[in-house]
Amino acid sequence: MGRKRAPYSLFKLKGDRKNPVYYFTTYGVDGKRTSPRSTFTANKVEAQRFVQEQLQTGIITSGSTFKEFAKDFFKPDGWYLKNRSQIRGGAKSIGAHYTRQSILEKHVLPHFGNKRLEQITKDDIENWRTSLKDEGIKNSSVNSYFGILRVILNEAERRDKIIKNPVKKIEAFENTDSIEKGEPKPAEWQLLFSDTSLWDSELIFTFNLLASTIGARKGELAALQKCDFDEINKRLTINHNWLFKQKVLKAPKNGKAREDITMPEYTLGYFLKLVQARKNPEDFIFSLDDGKTPLTDTIISKSFKRTMKRAGIDIKSRNITFHSWRRYTITRLRYLGVSDYKIMRLTGHRSLEMSLHYTGAPVLDEMTDVRKAQETLTQRENVRRVTA
Repeated sequence: MGRKRAPYSLFKLKGDRKNPVYYFTTYGVDGKRTSPRSTFTANKVEAQRFVQEQLQTGIITSGSTFKEFAKDFFKPDGWYLKNRSQIRGGAKSIGAHYTRQSILEKHVLPHFGNKRLEQITKDDIENWRTSLKDEGIKNSSVNSYFGILRVILNEAERRDKIIKNPVKKIEAFENTDSIEKGEPKPAEWQLLFSDTSLWDSELIFTFNLLASTIGARKGELAALQKCDFDEINKRLTINHNWLFKQKVLKAPKNGKAREDITMPEYTLGYFLKLVQARKNPEDFIFSLDDGKTPLTDTIISKSFKRTMKRAGIDIKSRNITFHSWRRYTITRLRYLGVSDYKIMRLTGHRSLEMSLHYTGAPVLDEMTDVRKAQETLTQRENVRRVTA
């Protein structure tokens, strides 16, 4: 019976100067050596101890495959986000992590999953990107997928899984297929919201009307519960964001609740009907099953598209989506003279740069000028008012 092979090999590189450090290689599942890695010491005993500790703690493995390293990379309870939450990844919303994980499983793992990390080359990545384009995927999406691969391989390099990082010599594709994000015009707002006739239901009408006057995100509107609205002062608090795929409530995207949200009387009339129809504090306001669950993303999106088509608004050529209501609100309030600070308070943007690209609890009178601008907006559109 042959002698069992050691899990690693230790050696010095030829041509090193005085006191060269030891390097080591491990072995992959196919029996091939991995790329050399430094032990950072010229003492053999210390080098052996270094490698053994690395293997025992799992900091290095004998030639991890891409799938072994990355399969749960962007899951909120996975090792990467748990260990790196204080850095960039922690600032992203839970929903963004789930989207990244979905892209990883659908577009990245099928191509690189069975390769050892150190076997992935620049040519492999270039060929993968070309195959995505051949499938008809736009440059902007290919760049997003490549960005996910880059995050993973950068982390592999940081953890000494690879010596040479192939993504460092690859640039993103030129984004030639992007269309500037659009938003409805004031005259189109008047057409859409003068009454409910163009919409599938008054519920959907109110959902979009509220989005167009307070600039909240789709998930934040879906998450609204009866307890989030102060019926005495007629003010709204955005406490949560609804994750449509996971069907759970989470904190808003910036991690903080937004209090003292105002709305014009026209919007308030329709909104109060829905609030008063809910019996329990935890009931969802925008719901088709008496408050038990919120509207689904599919219902919201498809209804939005149908209504825009009825109104003769070409959303594809103008790149208009439901999120365009957020841009519309910011644009109109800024035009009407509301300060950038208060617009950021209303929409939850954390920076002026983000607000233009499109803190403490307030007293009730602080947002009065926002309310006046909202009223002016609806009055200028000459909409018909309703009573609750």
